[in-house]
Amino acid sequence: GARASPVHPPAAAGVAPRSALPTMESQERAALAEITRQLQKLGGQGKIWVNNWRQRFGQLGDFRAFVELHADKLTLIPGNGKEFELGLVLSEEAQNELLAESAQEGLEGNPVALAALHEIEGQVSKKGGTGKIWVENWKGRFGELGEFKAFLESFPDRFSIIPGA
Repeated sequence: GARASPVHPPAAAGVAPRSALPTMESQERAALAEITRQLQKLGGQGKIWVNNWRQRFGQLGDFRAFVELHADKLTLIPGNGKEFELGLVLSEEAQNELLAESAQEGLEGNPVALAALHEIEGQVSKKGGTGKIWVENWKGRFGELGEFKAFLESFPDRFSIIPGA
């Protein structure tokens, strides 16, 4: 079936948007952020899998159609049969901006995420801005936010993970 995409009003005359990304709905941004994060881990290209696509992002259409709709951000590389790989088209700056905006939207009104960030930032600050940190009982207290490392990785504007530190 055909799918209409939302029409966004033009920016007010003389006002340039501050973002390197066009406006989009937060769910669309969340889906693109997840795809971007997975592709970054694969060096910018590869096969990925988004868990529970239908339940989480079903109203955005099926996965392949969603990717094809975002040819300015993602490239679809055909494989055998229905298989395909994805590649990132976005600049690194736009990728990081997308991830940061998506993370911020996910935080707004989420007291658990805000509490986790507060604790992490407090520990990092006590160590002079860098060092190993440990959040006591992460799974029990903040498990709904996912794995600790993945949570940190969703804030590239706030944290850098230093391998083997």
